[in-house]
Amino acid sequence: MSPDDMSTCATQTLLPTLAAAVTWAATHAGRSLRHKRHAAEVANAIVRLDHVVNAVVRELEQRAAGVLRQVTKDARLSDMVKDMLRKAALLKTKQLLGERQLAQLAKVVGSKTAGIDEFIITRIEAAVHGLAQARRLQQARSRAAAASQTAFPKLATKGR
Repeated sequence: MSPDDMSTCATQTLLPTLAAAVTWAATHAGRSLRHKRHAAEVANAIVRLDHVVNAVVRELEQRAAGVLRQVTKDARLSDMVKDMLRKAALLKTKQLLGERQLAQLAKVVGSKTAGIDEFIITRIEAAVHGLAQARRLQQARSRAAAASQTAFPKLATKGR
């Protein structure tokens, strides 16, 4: 076999292999970029949703739930009132998000309207739980501070 024949044979063998490798690498890179873009879209949509949900829950807590809790005997809301507040939070959240962001959220989550409503309600309930937990923690800190001032009055006033 002459050197020209060997180079022709090598070229005929290597070029298709090299082309296949380049095609595979380009396809893999494209998939990776699409996956990263989709992951970023999911993260952005959920961050926006959580931001709106937290704002709505805080607003409802200040306006309605706090007042309703004060009028009840044991500061507990009935299931009917909780359901009413949950629906109000869902409507307000959807209103603040708008149609475009709701459509993007549906695309990202991969669900229809009922599924999106359930997804938003889950986020609302998580925000309510977080707010209640923060309130209980603040109350515990206040009680501990008051108890320490009562138990150790000289230490409480000594630093002042």
